[in-house]
Order: sequence, then C-alpha cells, then structure tokens
Amino acid sequence: MHDALRRNLNNNSVASAVGQQVGAAFRLFAIWSMQLTKPSEKEIAARAYRIWEEAGMPNGKDKENWRAAEQELLNEEKSNPMRTPDTL
Repeated sequence: MHDALRRNLNNNSVASAVGQQVGAAFRLFAIWSMQLTKPSEKEIAARAYRIWEEAGMPNGKDKENWRAAEQELLNEEKSNPMRTPDTL
C-alpha cells in the first residue's frame, strides 16, 4: 500500500512540475507575442502627430490622437502576416 501511495505521489509531483513548466512557457509566449504586436511609443507618437496634422492641428486632442494612432498600428500589425522579431 505504501509503495502504491508513494508512486502516486511521485506521479502527481511530476505532473505538477510539468504543469508548472508548461504554465511558465505559456506565460513567456504570451509576453513575447504581446511584444511583437505592440507598437513602440516612437511609432505611436509619429502616427499621432500625423493624425493631428491631418485633422488641422486642433488643440486638446492629444489623448484621442494617441489612442487612434495606437489602434491604427495595432490593426496594421494584425493584418501583417510577415511580422517577426527581426522586423521590430
């Protein structure tokens, strides 16, 4: 009985360790993939400036232009199948 219990505990320990490793790998992949798709502040600033210029340079639209620029860039990234870490 003790041997069976010990084997079961060891199997559960192995399963737990494997589960932790898989969980850690998944979290790293999620962080990596977010970094691939998230535009840099420099990219967002340049796009926001262009949006501001095209809108006639209105005052008080900084946050709105920033959010619009970020969303445009995110949408472009989603549609670009060739985005890789090399092209960042």
